[in-house]
Amino acid sequence: MTGPTGASEVASGGGGGTGSQSAAFAAAGQSDTDYWMPHQDTRATEARNYAGEPAPPVFPIAPRGGGPQPAPQSRRWFIAGAAAVVVGGGGVGAWLALGNKSHDTGQSISGGGARATTSNSPSASAGGTTTSSGGGSVSASNKASASGASNSPTAGGGSASAVNTAPHNPTFATALSGHSDHVVHVAFRADSKLLASCSFDHSARLWDVSDPMHPQALGICKQHSDQVWNVAISPDGKTLATSSLDQTVILWDIQDPSSPVVSAQVRIGNKLNGVAFSPDGTTLAVGTWGGTIVLIDVTRPTDAAGRHTLSGHGGLVYSVAFSPDGSYLASGSFDKSVRLWDVRDPGAAKQIGSSTAHNDRVFDLAYHPNGQLLAVGSADHFLILLNVADPRRPDVVAKIGENDEVTGVAFSPDGRVVANGCGKSKQVQLYDVSQPSRSQVFDPLVGHTGYTYGVAFSPDGRLLASGSEDHSVRLWRF
Repeated sequence: MTGPTGASEVASGGGGGTGSQSAAFAAAGQSDTDYWMPHQDTRATEARNYAGEPAPPVFPIAPRGGGPQPAPQSRRWFIAGAAAVVVGGGGVGAWLALGNKSHDTGQSISGGGARATTSNSPSASAGGTTTSSGGGSVSASNKASASGASNSPTAGGGSASAVNTAPHNPTFATALSGHSDHVVHVAFRADSKLLASCSFDHSARLWDVSDPMHPQALGICKQHSDQVWNVAISPDGKTLATSSLDQTVILWDIQDPSSPVVSAQVRIGNKLNGVAFSPDGTTLAVGTWGGTIVLIDVTRPTDAAGRHTLSGHGGLVYSVAFSPDGSYLASGSFDKSVRLWDVRDPGAAKQIGSSTAHNDRVFDLAYHPNGQLLAVGSADHFLILLNVADPRRPDVVAKIGENDEVTGVAFSPDGRVVANGCGKSKQVQLYDVSQPSRSQVFDPLVGHTGYTYGVAFSPDGRLLASGSEDHSVRLWRF
Protein backbone atom coordinates (compact mmCIF):
# COMPACT_ATOMS: atom_id res chain seq x y z
CA MET A 1 0.00 0.00 0.00
CA THR A 2 1.33 3.40 -0.89
CA GLY A 3 0.20 6.82 0.14
CA PRO A 4 -2.58 8.51 -1.78
CA THR A 5 -1.80 10.79 -4.64
CA GLY A 6 -3.47 14.16 -4.66
CA ALA A 7 -3.78 17.30 -6.71
CA SER A 8 -0.72 19.43 -7.24
CA GLU A 9 -0.16 21.88 -4.41
CA VAL A 10 -0.03 25.62 -4.89
CA ALA A 11 1.63 28.15 -2.63
CA SER A 12 -0.96 29.93 -0.52
CA GLY A 13 -1.87 30.83 3.02
CA GLY A 14 -1.32 27.20 4.01
CA GLY A 15 2.37 27.53 3.21
CA GLY A 16 4.64 25.14 1.39
CA GLY A 17 3.65 23.74 -2.01
CA THR A 18 4.61 20.47 -3.62
CA GLY A 19 8.30 21.31 -3.69
CA SER A 20 8.52 22.09 0.00
CA GLN A 21 6.57 18.96 0.86
CA SER A 22 8.87 16.76 -1.21
CA ALA A 23 11.84 18.38 0.48
CA ALA A 24 10.29 17.74 3.86
CA PHE A 25 9.74 14.09 3.01
CA ALA A 26 13.29 13.80 1.72
CA ALA A 27 14.57 15.29 4.96
CA ALA A 28 12.57 12.67 6.82
CA GLY A 29 14.14 9.93 4.71
CA GLN A 30 10.98 9.05 2.77
CA SER A 31 9.23 9.86 -0.48
CA ASP A 32 5.96 11.69 -0.68
CA THR A 33 4.26 8.44 -1.66
CA ASP A 34 5.69 6.57 1.32
CA TYR A 35 4.58 8.92 4.08
CA TRP A 36 1.84 6.63 5.30
CA MET A 37 2.00 5.31 8.83
CA PRO A 38 2.48 1.58 8.88
CA HIS A 39 5.29 0.99 6.43
CA GLN A 40 8.63 1.85 7.89
CA ASP A 41 9.74 -0.48 10.65
CA THR A 42 11.56 1.86 13.00
CA ARG A 43 12.06 -0.72 15.73
CA ALA A 44 12.76 0.82 19.11
CA THR A 45 16.04 -0.10 20.72
CA GLU A 46 16.57 -1.03 24.33
CA ALA A 47 18.72 2.00 25.04
CA ARG A 48 17.63 5.16 23.25
CA ASN A 49 18.90 8.66 23.84
CA TYR A 50 16.43 11.50 23.61
CA ALA A 51 16.93 15.25 23.73
CA GLY A 52 20.58 14.65 24.53
CA GLU A 53 19.78 12.88 27.79
CA PRO A 54 20.77 9.35 28.85
CA ALA A 55 18.23 6.71 27.98
CA PRO A 56 15.89 5.71 30.82
CA PRO A 57 15.87 2.13 32.08
CA VAL A 58 14.10 -0.38 29.85
CA PHE A 59 12.11 -3.32 31.16
CA PRO A 60 10.77 -6.14 28.97
CA ILE A 61 7.31 -7.37 29.87
CA ALA A 62 6.80 -11.11 29.72
CA PRO A 63 4.13 -12.44 27.33
CA ARG A 64 0.56 -12.30 28.56
CA GLY A 65 -1.15 -15.52 29.44
CA GLY A 66 2.07 -17.52 29.72
CA GLY A 67 3.57 -19.34 26.77
CA PRO A 68 7.04 -19.07 25.28
CA GLN A 69 9.01 -15.86 25.46
CA PRO A 70 8.57 -13.97 22.16
CA ALA A 71 11.47 -13.25 19.89
CA PRO A 72 13.26 -9.99 20.75
CA GLN A 73 11.82 -8.14 17.80
CA SER A 74 8.24 -8.85 18.92
CA ARG A 75 8.57 -7.94 22.57
CA ARG A 76 6.77 -4.96 24.02
CA TRP A 77 9.27 -2.78 25.83
CA PHE A 78 7.99 -0.82 28.76
CA ILE A 79 10.14 2.13 29.68
CA ALA A 80 9.69 3.95 32.94
CA GLY A 81 11.33 7.08 31.62
CA ALA A 82 11.19 8.85 34.94
CA ALA A 83 10.43 6.05 37.31
CA ALA A 84 10.05 8.55 40.10
CA VAL A 85 9.73 12.25 39.38
CA VAL A 86 10.06 13.64 42.85
CA VAL A 87 7.59 16.44 43.56
CA GLY A 88 7.50 17.30 47.21
CA GLY A 89 7.90 13.61 48.02
CA GLY A 90 4.56 12.82 46.41
CA GLY A 91 5.82 11.53 43.07
CA VAL A 92 4.28 12.10 39.65
CA GLY A 93 0.98 10.63 40.75
CA ALA A 94 0.60 13.35 43.35
CA TRP A 95 1.68 15.98 40.82
CA LEU A 96 -1.01 14.84 38.39
CA ALA A 97 -3.68 14.51 41.06
CA LEU A 98 -3.04 17.92 42.57
CA GLY A 99 -2.63 19.73 39.26
CA ASN A 100 0.60 21.35 40.42
CA LYS A 101 1.23 24.43 38.29
CA SER A 102 4.92 24.77 39.06
CA HIS A 103 7.68 23.49 36.80
CA ASP A 104 9.35 20.42 38.25
CA THR A 105 13.03 20.91 38.93
CA GLY A 106 13.67 17.81 41.01
CA GLN A 107 13.55 14.89 38.60
CA SER A 108 15.23 11.66 39.55
CA ILE A 109 15.08 8.33 37.81
CA SER A 110 14.48 5.35 40.04
CA GLY A 111 13.61 1.72 39.66
CA GLY A 112 9.87 2.23 39.67
CA GLY A 113 9.55 0.38 36.38
CA ALA A 114 10.29 -3.30 36.48
CA ARG A 115 10.16 -6.55 34.66
CA ALA A 116 6.69 -7.89 35.01
CA THR A 117 5.08 -11.25 34.53
CA THR A 118 1.46 -11.28 33.56
CA SER A 119 -1.49 -13.59 33.57
CA ASN A 120 -4.85 -12.88 32.12
CA SER A 121 -8.33 -14.26 31.89
CA PRO A 122 -10.76 -13.16 29.20
CA SER A 123 -13.80 -11.35 30.49
CA ALA A 124 -15.67 -11.00 27.25
CA SER A 125 -15.52 -12.28 23.72
CA ALA A 126 -18.05 -12.22 20.97
CA GLY A 127 -18.54 -12.92 17.30
CA GLY A 128 -20.04 -10.93 14.51
CA THR A 129 -19.71 -7.68 12.59
CA THR A 130 -21.47 -4.42 11.79
CA THR A 131 -23.82 -2.87 14.32
CA SER A 132 -24.21 -5.81 16.64
CA SER A 133 -22.22 -7.39 19.44
CA GLY A 134 -19.27 -9.27 18.10
CA GLY A 135 -15.84 -9.59 16.67
CA GLY A 136 -13.67 -8.75 19.63
CA SER A 137 -12.22 -9.86 22.88
CA VAL A 138 -10.56 -8.24 25.83
CA SER A 139 -9.08 -9.56 29.00
CA ALA A 140 -10.17 -7.58 32.03
CA SER A 141 -7.92 -9.19 34.60
CA ASN A 142 -4.21 -8.76 34.19
CA LYS A 143 -2.12 -9.11 37.31
CA ALA A 144 1.49 -8.06 37.23
CA SER A 145 4.24 -8.42 39.80
CA ALA A 146 7.38 -6.40 39.48
CA SER A 147 10.78 -6.05 41.02
CA GLY A 148 13.86 -4.17 40.05
CA ALA A 149 16.92 -2.32 41.22
CA SER A 150 17.03 1.43 41.51
CA ASN A 151 18.55 3.55 38.78
CA SER A 152 18.53 6.71 40.86
CA PRO A 153 21.47 7.96 42.89
CA THR A 154 18.98 9.08 45.52
CA ALA A 155 16.74 6.04 45.71
CA GLY A 156 17.61 2.72 47.26
CA GLY A 157 17.19 -0.63 45.57
CA GLY A 158 13.90 -2.33 46.08
CA SER A 159 10.94 -4.02 44.55
CA ALA A 160 7.41 -3.10 43.65
CA SER A 161 4.33 -5.16 43.09
CA ALA A 162 1.13 -4.13 41.41
CA VAL A 163 -2.23 -5.72 40.82
CA ASN A 164 -2.95 -4.67 37.28
CA THR A 165 -6.68 -4.91 36.72
CA ALA A 166 -7.97 -3.12 33.64
CA PRO A 167 -10.02 -0.05 34.62
CA HIS A 168 -13.77 -0.44 34.48
CA ASN A 169 -13.42 -3.86 32.83
CA PRO A 170 -13.59 -2.79 29.17
CA THR A 171 -15.64 -5.09 26.95
CA PHE A 172 -16.32 -5.06 23.25
CA ALA A 173 -19.68 -3.48 22.45
CA THR A 174 -20.14 -3.38 18.70
CA ALA A 175 -18.60 -2.66 15.31
CA LEU A 176 -19.85 0.09 13.03
CA SER A 177 -19.72 -0.62 9.31
CA GLY A 178 -20.49 1.73 6.47
CA HIS A 179 -17.18 3.18 5.34
CA SER A 180 -15.61 1.62 2.26
CA ASP A 181 -11.98 2.44 3.06
CA HIS A 182 -9.63 3.03 5.99
CA VAL A 183 -11.19 4.77 9.00
CA VAL A 184 -8.42 7.01 10.31
CA HIS A 185 -9.97 9.19 13.02
CA VAL A 186 -12.97 9.31 15.33
CA ALA A 187 -14.42 11.99 17.61
CA PHE A 188 -17.25 12.17 20.15
CA ARG A 189 -19.70 14.99 20.78
CA ALA A 190 -19.60 16.48 24.28
CA ASP A 191 -22.74 14.60 25.35
CA SER A 192 -21.13 11.26 24.38
CA LYS A 193 -24.20 10.32 22.32
CA LEU A 194 -22.85 11.17 18.87
CA LEU A 195 -19.73 9.80 17.20
CA ALA A 196 -18.06 11.05 14.03
CA SER A 197 -15.67 9.01 11.90
CA CYS A 198 -13.70 9.87 8.77
CA SER A 199 -12.26 7.74 6.03
CA PHE A 200 -10.17 7.50 2.91
CA ASP A 201 -13.51 6.95 1.13
CA HIS A 202 -13.78 10.79 1.00
CA SER A 203 -16.50 10.91 3.65
CA ALA A 204 -17.26 11.41 7.31
CA ARG A 205 -20.11 9.58 9.02
CA LEU A 206 -22.21 10.32 12.07
CA TRP A 207 -23.44 7.64 14.47
CA ASP A 208 -25.92 7.62 17.32
CA VAL A 209 -24.10 5.71 20.06
CA SER A 210 -26.41 6.58 22.95
CA ASP A 211 -27.06 2.82 23.10
CA PRO A 212 -23.64 1.38 22.25
CA MET A 213 -25.06 -2.11 21.85
CA HIS A 214 -27.47 -0.86 19.19
CA PRO A 215 -25.87 2.17 17.50
CA GLN A 216 -27.60 3.84 14.59
CA ALA A 217 -26.05 5.18 11.39
CA LEU A 218 -27.08 8.79 10.85
CA GLY A 219 -25.88 11.31 8.27
CA ILE A 220 -23.03 11.07 5.78
CA CYS A 221 -20.79 14.07 5.12
CA LYS A 222 -19.72 13.63 1.52
CA GLN A 223 -18.43 16.82 -0.05
CA HIS A 224 -14.67 16.29 -0.19
CA SER A 225 -13.04 15.15 -3.42
CA ASP A 226 -10.20 13.28 -1.73
CA GLN A 227 -9.41 11.33 1.42
CA VAL A 228 -10.70 12.77 4.70
CA TRP A 229 -7.98 12.53 7.31
CA ASN A 230 -9.39 14.06 10.45
CA VAL A 231 -12.58 15.12 12.19
CA ALA A 232 -13.42 17.30 15.18
CA ILE A 233 -16.70 18.30 16.80
CA SER A 234 -17.11 21.77 18.27
CA PRO A 235 -17.58 22.05 22.05
CA ASP A 236 -21.22 23.08 21.63
CA GLY A 237 -21.85 20.02 19.45
CA LYS A 238 -23.30 22.03 16.57
CA THR A 239 -20.40 21.91 14.10
CA LEU A 240 -18.26 19.16 12.59
CA ALA A 241 -14.91 19.99 10.98
CA THR A 242 -13.35 17.68 8.40
CA SER A 243 -9.89 18.04 6.83
CA SER A 244 -8.89 16.46 3.56
CA LEU A 245 -6.18 15.91 1.00
CA ASP A 246 -8.34 18.00 -1.35
CA GLN A 247 -6.78 21.03 0.41
CA THR A 248 -10.00 22.09 2.11
CA VAL A 249 -11.48 22.04 5.57
CA ILE A 250 -15.27 21.87 5.70
CA LEU A 251 -17.47 23.03 8.55
CA TRP A 252 -20.73 21.09 8.76
CA ASP A 253 -23.89 22.08 10.62
CA ILE A 254 -24.78 18.88 12.48
CA GLN A 255 -27.57 20.17 14.68
CA ASP A 256 -29.64 17.61 12.78
CA PRO A 257 -27.04 14.83 12.59
CA SER A 258 -29.20 12.78 10.26
CA SER A 259 -28.86 15.53 7.65
CA PRO A 260 -25.53 17.41 7.94
CA VAL A 261 -25.25 20.60 5.91
CA VAL A 262 -22.12 22.38 4.68
CA SER A 263 -21.89 25.74 6.42
CA ALA A 264 -18.44 26.72 5.10
CA GLN A 265 -15.69 25.26 2.94
CA VAL A 266 -12.25 26.81 3.34
CA ARG A 267 -9.51 26.19 0.80
CA ILE A 268 -6.10 26.32 2.46
CA GLY A 269 -4.02 25.55 -0.64
CA ASN A 270 -2.27 22.58 0.92
CA LYS A 271 -3.16 19.02 1.78
CA LEU A 272 -4.57 18.94 5.29
CA ASN A 273 -4.37 16.58 8.22
CA GLY A 274 -4.73 17.37 11.94
CA VAL A 275 -7.74 19.43 13.04
CA ALA A 276 -8.94 20.62 16.46
CA PHE A 277 -11.39 23.13 17.94
CA SER A 278 -10.32 25.40 20.78
CA PRO A 279 -12.22 24.74 24.04
CA ASP A 280 -14.30 27.89 23.56
CA GLY A 281 -15.13 26.86 20.00
CA THR A 282 -13.97 30.11 18.40
CA THR A 283 -10.78 28.85 16.74
CA LEU A 284 -10.08 25.85 14.53
CA ALA A 285 -6.48 24.68 14.15
CA VAL A 286 -5.55 22.76 10.99
CA GLY A 287 -2.23 21.05 10.25
CA THR A 288 -0.91 21.08 6.68
CA TRP A 289 1.43 18.96 4.62
CA GLY A 290 3.56 22.05 4.11
CA GLY A 291 4.59 22.06 7.78
CA THR A 292 2.34 24.94 8.81
CA ILE A 293 -0.65 25.27 11.12
CA VAL A 294 -3.55 27.47 10.10
CA LEU A 295 -5.71 29.05 12.81
CA ILE A 296 -9.21 29.79 11.52
CA ASP A 297 -11.66 32.16 13.19
CA VAL A 298 -14.78 29.97 13.24
CA THR A 299 -17.04 33.04 13.37
CA ARG A 300 -15.77 34.11 9.92
CA PRO A 301 -14.11 31.04 8.40
CA THR A 302 -14.08 32.22 4.80
CA ASP A 303 -12.57 35.61 5.65
CA ALA A 304 -8.83 35.49 4.94
CA ALA A 305 -8.32 38.17 7.60
CA GLY A 306 -9.56 35.67 10.15
CA ARG A 307 -6.84 33.13 9.31
CA HIS A 308 -3.35 33.08 10.80
CA THR A 309 -0.50 30.77 9.80
CA LEU A 310 2.07 29.35 12.22
CA SER A 311 5.38 28.23 10.72
CA GLY A 312 8.21 26.25 12.25
CA HIS A 313 7.82 22.56 11.47
CA GLY A 314 9.97 21.00 8.76
CA GLY A 315 7.49 18.30 7.77
CA LEU A 316 3.77 17.72 7.49
CA VAL A 317 1.81 18.49 10.66
CA TYR A 318 -0.07 15.29 11.41
CA SER A 319 -1.80 16.26 14.65
CA VAL A 320 -2.83 19.31 16.67
CA ALA A 321 -4.40 19.62 20.12
CA PHE A 322 -5.45 22.54 22.31
CA SER A 323 -4.69 22.58 26.01
CA PRO A 324 -7.84 22.23 28.16
CA ASP A 325 -7.84 25.95 28.98
CA GLY A 326 -7.24 26.94 25.36
CA SER A 327 -4.06 28.88 26.09
CA TYR A 328 -1.71 26.57 24.22
CA LEU A 329 -1.64 24.44 21.10
CA ALA A 330 0.51 21.34 20.67
CA SER A 331 1.46 20.12 17.21
CA GLY A 332 3.12 16.89 16.09
CA SER A 333 4.96 16.55 12.82
CA PHE A 334 6.76 14.19 10.50
CA ASP A 335 9.86 16.27 11.28
CA LYS A 336 9.92 14.16 14.51
CA SER A 337 9.17 17.13 16.75
CA VAL A 338 6.42 18.40 19.00
CA ARG A 339 5.97 22.15 19.16
CA LEU A 340 4.05 24.20 21.70
CA TRP A 341 2.39 27.47 20.78
CA ASP A 342 0.92 30.31 22.82
CA VAL A 343 -2.45 30.89 21.13
CA ARG A 344 -4.20 33.06 23.70
CA ASP A 345 -4.27 35.71 21.00
CA PRO A 346 -4.58 33.76 17.73
CA GLY A 347 -3.55 36.81 15.75
CA ALA A 348 -0.26 36.98 17.66
CA ALA A 349 0.29 33.25 18.23
CA LYS A 350 3.90 32.20 18.64
CA GLN A 351 5.99 29.12 19.36
CA ILE A 352 7.21 28.97 22.95
CA GLY A 353 8.57 25.44 23.35
CA SER A 354 9.43 22.21 21.56
CA SER A 355 10.43 18.61 22.15
CA THR A 356 12.59 16.34 20.03
CA ALA A 357 12.22 13.30 22.28
CA HIS A 358 11.04 11.13 19.38
CA ASN A 359 13.37 9.99 16.63
CA ASP A 360 10.74 9.29 13.99
CA ARG A 361 7.48 10.75 12.69
CA VAL A 362 5.03 11.99 15.31
CA PHE A 363 1.54 10.70 14.61
CA ASP A 364 -0.76 11.78 17.39
CA LEU A 365 -0.82 13.66 20.67
CA ALA A 366 -3.30 14.41 23.43
CA TYR A 367 -3.42 16.60 26.53
CA HIS A 368 -4.14 15.20 29.97
CA PRO A 369 -7.36 16.75 31.35
CA ASN A 370 -5.32 18.84 33.80
CA GLY A 371 -3.29 20.31 30.93
CA GLN A 372 0.08 19.48 32.46
CA LEU A 373 0.85 16.22 30.70
CA LEU A 374 1.02 15.57 26.97
CA ALA A 375 0.98 12.06 25.51
CA VAL A 376 2.73 11.70 22.14
CA GLY A 377 2.75 8.69 19.82
CA SER A 378 5.28 8.09 17.07
CA ALA A 379 6.55 5.81 14.34
CA ASP A 380 9.55 5.13 16.60
CA HIS A 381 7.34 2.70 18.60
CA PHE A 382 7.28 4.92 21.68
CA LEU A 383 4.48 6.59 23.57
CA ILE A 384 6.14 9.49 25.40
CA LEU A 385 4.61 11.43 28.29
CA LEU A 386 5.77 15.04 28.44
CA ASN A 387 5.47 17.34 31.44
CA VAL A 388 4.17 20.56 29.89
CA ALA A 389 3.31 22.40 33.11
CA ASP A 390 5.82 24.91 31.81
CA PRO A 391 5.22 24.75 28.04
CA ARG A 392 8.48 26.58 27.43
CA ARG A 393 10.45 23.60 28.76
CA PRO A 394 8.62 20.32 28.11
CA ASP A 395 10.26 17.42 29.96
CA VAL A 396 10.05 13.69 29.32
CA VAL A 397 8.24 12.06 32.24
CA ALA A 398 8.06 8.52 30.87
CA LYS A 399 8.70 6.52 27.71
CA ILE A 400 6.53 3.52 27.00
CA GLY A 401 7.90 1.26 24.29
CA GLU A 402 5.51 -0.61 22.01
CA ASN A 403 6.17 -3.36 19.49
CA ASP A 404 4.54 -1.22 16.83
CA GLU A 405 4.00 2.35 15.69
CA VAL A 406 1.78 4.41 18.00
CA THR A 407 -0.74 5.76 15.53
CA GLY A 408 -3.44 7.17 17.82
CA VAL A 409 -3.47 8.59 21.36
CA ALA A 410 -6.29 9.51 23.77
CA PHE A 411 -6.62 10.16 27.51
CA SER A 412 -9.63 8.96 29.46
CA PRO A 413 -11.67 11.86 30.90
CA ASP A 414 -10.34 11.17 34.41
CA GLY A 415 -6.76 11.24 33.09
CA ARG A 416 -5.94 7.83 34.47
CA VAL A 417 -5.73 5.84 31.26
CA VAL A 418 -4.00 6.42 27.94
CA ALA A 419 -5.26 4.47 24.95
CA ASN A 420 -3.19 4.16 21.82
CA GLY A 421 -3.76 2.65 18.42
CA CYS A 422 -1.01 0.19 17.61
CA GLY A 423 -0.86 0.23 13.82
CA LYS A 424 -0.17 -3.11 12.23
CA SER A 425 -0.65 -5.07 15.45
CA LYS A 426 -4.38 -4.38 14.87
CA GLN A 427 -5.08 -3.63 18.52
CA VAL A 428 -5.63 -0.83 21.02
CA GLN A 429 -3.30 -0.73 24.01
CA LEU A 430 -4.27 0.72 27.40
CA TYR A 431 -1.96 2.09 30.09
CA ASP A 432 -2.71 3.31 33.59
CA VAL A 433 -0.65 6.49 33.88
CA SER A 434 -2.11 7.88 37.09
CA GLN A 435 1.37 7.22 38.47
CA PRO A 436 3.81 7.25 35.55
CA SER A 437 6.50 5.86 37.85
CA ARG A 438 4.33 2.74 38.10
CA SER A 439 2.62 2.93 34.73
CA GLN A 440 0.79 -0.32 34.14
CA VAL A 441 0.00 -2.09 30.92
CA PHE A 442 -3.38 -3.74 30.45
CA ASP A 443 -4.34 -6.45 28.05
CA PRO A 444 -4.94 -4.98 24.58
CA LEU A 445 -8.32 -4.55 22.97
CA VAL A 446 -8.31 -6.99 20.08
CA GLY A 447 -10.72 -7.41 17.20
CA HIS A 448 -9.73 -5.21 14.28
CA THR A 449 -8.52 -7.11 11.22
CA GLY A 450 -6.41 -4.27 9.82
CA TYR A 451 -4.10 -1.53 11.03
CA THR A 452 -5.54 0.38 13.99
CA TYR A 453 -5.41 4.17 13.77
CA GLY A 454 -7.24 6.90 15.69
CA VAL A 455 -8.81 6.35 19.11
CA ALA A 456 -11.12 8.49 21.26
CA PHE A 457 -12.77 8.23 24.66
CA SER A 458 -16.32 9.48 25.08
CA PRO A 459 -16.45 12.51 27.42
CA ASP A 460 -18.42 10.50 29.99
CA GLY A 461 -15.68 7.86 29.98
CA ARG A 462 -18.02 4.99 29.18
CA LEU A 463 -16.90 4.29 25.62
CA LEU A 464 -13.70 4.04 23.61
CA ALA A 465 -13.86 4.17 19.82
CA SER A 466 -11.15 3.00 17.43
CA GLY A 467 -10.81 3.28 13.66
CA SER A 468 -9.06 0.83 11.39
CA GLU A 469 -7.83 -0.12 7.96
CA ASP A 470 -10.56 -2.80 8.06
CA HIS A 471 -13.10 -0.01 7.25
CA SER A 472 -14.77 -0.31 10.66
CA VAL A 473 -15.16 1.60 13.90
CA ARG A 474 -15.21 -0.51 17.03
CA LEU A 475 -16.79 0.54 20.31
CA TRP A 476 -15.59 -0.68 23.69
CA ARG A 477 -17.58 -0.24 26.90
CA PHE A 478 -15.88 0.83 30.13
